[in-house]
Amino acid sequence: MSIRAKTLFLLGGILGVLLIILSLSVSSMLLAHLRRTEEQRARVRIQDVRYTLENDISWLNRLTRNWSAWDDLYAYMQGKNPTFLTANLNSATISYLNIDLFVLEDTAGKLVDAYIINTKPWQIIPLNAGMQATLKHYHDQVHLTKKTQSASGVISTPNGAMIISAYPILDTSMRKSPSGTLIVGRYLDGLPIKKLP
Repeated sequence: MSIRAKTLFLLGGILGVLLIILSLSVSSMLLAHLRRTEEQRARVRIQDVRYTLENDISWLNRLTRNWSAWDDLYAYMQGKNPTFLTANLNSATISYLNIDLFVLEDTAGKLVDAYIINTKPWQIIPLNAGMQATLKHYHDQVHLTKKTQSASGVISTPNGAMIISAYPILDTSMRKSPSGTLIVGRYLDGLPIKKLP
């Protein structure tokens, strides 16, 4: 083999090794970049879910607080307004509020009224045994006896995760003692979290 052939062979080998090293380096850099990009996208998605969940809990808290400090509900819990539920817990109100659970407890923690709201077909049905057991499990967290108490968060139910909010039932002026606890809930499957990319 001539010197020229040996030189070309050697240069070809060196060039081949350099190309292999270069491709490994580029591939390693690309994989690292893709990994960082995926981690960043995952963080953004988690932040979006957290933000959506916090907003929905906040909205449910405002709704529950508004309903719980209402003279008509307070009178109902005192036995003085028997038409409260039929006048206020109807399809138009429930559709607007978009809630799945409506529970009234007396000051001893006994269920006065407890309903699951189905939207398809639309109906208000009494709490089933599974949901009663779930509420009993979370009773210490949601049974409120002081005016300044409230509770909210996500609970596990037989039908899936649910956001709940609980406030003591007060008169509109918030001067009287609580007459019970209002608990309102929405299933997570009805929230915009499912619509996130």
